[in-house]
Formats: sequence, C-alpha cells, structure tokens
Amino acid sequence: MQVQDRSDGKISKTDLNEAIRIINDVTQMRPVSLAHSFQEGSTINLQDCELRYLSPPDIEADSDVRIVFFKRASIPAGIVRVQK
Repeated sequence: MQVQDRSDGKISKTDLNEAIRIINDVTQMRPVSLAHSFQEGSTINLQDCELRYLSPPDIEADSDVRIVFFKRASIPAGIVRVQK
C-alpha cells in the first residue's frame, strides 16, 4: 500500500494510525500481517501498534505479511500475492 512521503518530521503525510485502523475494521488482521518498507529500516512505534520493518527482498518469503506500506515504488515487480 503506497503512502505519501514524510513531511514536518513525520514518517509520512498519510495518517498511518488511521490507515491501520481502517484496515483492521475491515479485515481483522493480526499485527504480524502488516509491515513497512520505509527507508527508516526499523520498527515504527505508532499510536496503537508497532509496524514492523520488512526489507523489499524479504517480502515474498514472509508468509505472515499481507499488507506492506511503502512510500515509493520500491517493491520488486512480481511480489503481488493475494491470499484469502
């Protein structure tokens, strides 16, 4: 899921807390199902959760992740995986 780049010292212009809240309202995902591939390269502590870092080359091998937040097209082509 692409989000807007940072602004005013924040990680992203996109409200990540709100984005995750909406995702959870609709899908009831486990926290391990969400990750980010931002250049910060480490876990991000948000208001209601921790968003783990997952490097782009590791996304395909991670069987837990369902949604990866990223700021630019940094995800390798062919990584789109839909599971029900």
